[in-house]
Amino acid sequence: MAASGKVKELLDELASVLAEMGALGEESGAADSETDENSAYEDSPEDQAADAEGESKPDEEATMQKDKKMRCLCERAEKLRDRITFYENVAAKELELRAVLDKSTPASETATYNTPAKEGRSAVQIYHNLPGAGRLRGFKGPNAEERAYRAGMFYKATLLNDQNAARWCADHGVTESRAQGETVNSLGSVFVNEEILNEIIVLVEQYGAFAAAARNVNMASDTLIVPRRVGGLQAYFVGENTAVTDSDAAWDRVQLIAKKVAVSNRMSSEILEDSVLNLADYITTEVARAIALLTDRVGFVGTGSGTDGGIIGACTKIVDGTHTASVVTATGNSLETLTIADLVSTAGRLPIYSRANAQWYCSPQAYAASVQRLGLSSSVGSLAGGNTQTDLTNMPEMRLLGYKVNFVHTMNNTLGSDPGAVKFLLGDMRMAAMYATRRSLQLKTSTDRYAELDQTLLVASTRFDCVTHDCGTNTVAGPLVALRTALS
Repeated sequence: MAASGKVKELLDELASVLAEMGALGEESGAADSETDENSAYEDSPEDQAADAEGESKPDEEATMQKDKKMRCLCERAEKLRDRITFYENVAAKELELRAVLDKSTPASETATYNTPAKEGRSAVQIYHNLPGAGRLRGFKGPNAEERAYRAGMFYKATLLNDQNAARWCADHGVTESRAQGETVNSLGSVFVNEEILNEIIVLVEQYGAFAAAARNVNMASDTLIVPRRVGGLQAYFVGENTAVTDSDAAWDRVQLIAKKVAVSNRMSSEILEDSVLNLADYITTEVARAIALLTDRVGFVGTGSGTDGGIIGACTKIVDGTHTASVVTATGNSLETLTIADLVSTAGRLPIYSRANAQWYCSPQAYAASVQRLGLSSSVGSLAGGNTQTDLTNMPEMRLLGYKVNFVHTMNNTLGSDPGAVKFLLGDMRMAAMYATRRSLQLKTSTDRYAELDQTLLVASTRFDCVTHDCGTNTVAGPLVALRTALS
């Protein structure tokens, strides 16, 4: 048993001894009080003689037994105190030695981590044998193991109240920011610090398309108003001695309202007891995937219902009847009947100003059933980005008509007859949509709700909004255009 655990056990035992001593002291006090009351009434000499002969021995023996028991309890309490002091010293020594162990490897000249250590503390390389390194899903790139280790120690310190991890975080500049609001916790509630949040943001953009493609803004309050230019100045031919016709730039406003979203997950005790790397990888990856999936669903196909947070997605808005210039209707009503001409017409509909950063958005099934089918059967590999053996072996970036293709798992993937469904989007999403975040990610844990299953509840929440604000008009195509199947 760890020294800290032994201290807790001995403290519980000492509390029990003190309670027993208190009960014994109260019993003795009550007996003395009764004796004092009886002494107020003097018996006759004959009665006193009889009492002295018959009761003096039992009372004296009872008092001696109580005194003996009290002495034993005092000796036991003294021994417990000494043992508690000993194990407290052992626990303190363990922390001291762990600090020496963590700091024993000198830092390289270049900081190992993305953020510098606190002033007065140099960054140190993590030299531990890191089980699970090389199998990380959420941490990639340079120093992935070190970044995962820092995240894992942050989670253990803040969510699991691990004192060793808290001390490590303090030594290595991993800041902690605990939540001040209500919690569901029996372990911890914490706002994820900027260093760890950056990892999650990167994963959200990696697992989803909307947050990565839309214009990202931060909200300082629950509501954000962003001005949007909807019309520009006009130029006119002017004759001699003729007044110049005035024109004005037109503006309107895009309103974003922060909406709270949360994801809960039950973690087994084995995960919490696993290596720091696995803990960090599990929490970071699962939270990021859940947020990315929700963002893509409401950002692309949201219907405006309560389950979508009142958000209307790009695919829904662009075909609402007020943006017809941005919609190309295919000749067939299914993915299997889409033609090269349909795809070319969609690309041709895109305005010049939005072509520099334009990209395609579609589901993997839509890409396979149409683009890849057309590329293979028509021998026009350039349409699908190349279908030579070399390209397939090297897994080239998917392109269609020169524009990058992004897979969106929440977009329509229905095969067979599917009239009037948006299958492809093409354009500059930054010009057409916004993704706004109100506050950082908050994590909470509780061991109470699923105690019988030996599981810990993890709840992650954040506040954001996404708005598709520019899809053109019925006469002018916007920065985002759509290809939908025939209406019948």
